[in-house]
Amino acid sequence: LEAHPEIVTNLQENALYMRGLLNERNIKMRPSNGDRIPIIPIYTYEPMETFHTAKRLYDEGVYVNNVLPPATPEHECLLRTSYMATHTEALLDEALDIIERVLKEDA
Repeated sequence: LEAHPEIVTNLQENALYMRGLLNERNIKMRPSNGDRIPIIPIYTYEPMETFHTAKRLYDEGVYVNNVLPPATPEHECLLRTSYMATHTEALLDEALDIIERVLKEDA
């Protein structure tokens, strides 16, 4: 990474970009120690909702990880989204559109 600082910059910019868009669309995220961390957990709260939503996202082309108790407190289940330096804004926008639609449909 020291030899390629642009990778770190792209990764941080992508994380910041996604956090901004998730905030704009009122998608509740778990707070982070930094806006540039490329792992953004999204609250789903209940285990079955989390499993169902993760499956629907996967079927739509967006891969996320489930985070369930005991890794989280009860009723604070999450979908762990991760971003890469190679993601383009177009890909991030497409993923966000899918995430938003699935979350609203499953609510």
